[in-house]
Amino acid sequence: YFSNIPICKDTSKEFIDILANISCKPKKVLDVGCAFGYNSFNLMRKFFLEKVFAFEPDPYVFSFLQECKRVFNLDELELNKSIDHTTFIPSVDIVICANVHQWIYKQLGKEKTGIVVGNLISNCKEMFFQTSGAESGGQQVAELRSKEDIQNYLYSCGSKEVTYISSSSAHGGLRHLFKVKGDLWNL
Repeated sequence: YFSNIPICKDTSKEFIDILANISCKPKKVLDVGCAFGYNSFNLMRKFFLEKVFAFEPDPYVFSFLQECKRVFNLDELELNKSIDHTTFIPSVDIVICANVHQWIYKQLGKEKTGIVVGNLISNCKEMFFQTSGAESGGQQVAELRSKEDIQNYLYSCGSKEVTYISSSSAHGGLRHLFKVKGDLWNL
């Protein structure tokens, strides 16, 4: 069924880049737009996580994740259907916000999406962030014209340190992956 869907089907390079840049041994992870759980499940397996907060709004994918949680008895997995500027963000070690920001932006607009990103930064040690700017294919945040624009955007959301990791053309154009030092880094 999934073989003919015209989306990026292989995010393993991005996951390898994330793994190579994690600075702490995570116990708690928050995955925004977790899709079918590739990042969440692989982080659970690698680090034996205490808690994973996964956000996925697609009802079919959410049902799939619920069934995975039930079948594999994943008590550490907490599933959430949506995230917005009013969502309580728990304190975590790692946030993954990869290839979903543009959809949140489309739904909530610039100001409320900035609040979401700021809340994520405030409640983690580090965040891995990738969005669809103007250089990418698919749904885009047109005002983010370059990796420098995306870095500046992350600073405007409250980050004190943003590090470029890599670029990928797996999504029909360039998407840039960044590591963002969160406010909980010293805790």
